[in-house]
This record gives sequence, structure tokens and C-alpha cells, in this order.
Amino acid sequence: MTPLGVVSLVHVSFLVVLLLVVALARQRGRWLLRPVSLGAVALLLAGVAFVNVYAQSTYSYYRPFTDRDVYGAEADPCRVREG
Repeated sequence: MTPLGVVSLVHVSFLVVLLLVVALARQRGRWLLRPVSLGAVALLLAGVAFVNVYAQSTYSYYRPFTDRDVYGAEADPCRVREG
């Protein structure tokens, strides 16, 4: 797995767990677990923000990175980006 793939996997994992914890916090009759769930939501939001900042600083548009970072293959650095 490439480094960019790991960053994407961690980001999606944080978001899925965040949605599950929010769903647990919204259930009625669980007033005891609500503060714990909301604390977990805050920590997961911090994790999502950290992953976003890390990805933007490491794989920004202005910083060149190799094809190996994206595709896992040895090749010349990609200088022309589509889109």
C-alpha cells in the first residue's frame, strides 16, 4: 500500500467511526454514555483535522511527489497533473 493510500484509509476510517459514534450519541435512553460519546466525537474530529492538515502539507499541489507515492510503481516524477 502506498503512503497516500494509507492517509486515505486512515481518513475514511476516522470518518466512519465518527459517524458510528454520533449515531450512538443520538440514541435515546443512553444519557449516561452521551458525554463519553461526545468526548469521543471531539477526539475523532481532532484526528480527522490532523489527517487533513498532514495530507495537505505532505501532498499539496505545489509540492512534487513521485508516481511511487501515488501508484506504488517506480517511474519519473509526475510533473504534469490532469484536471
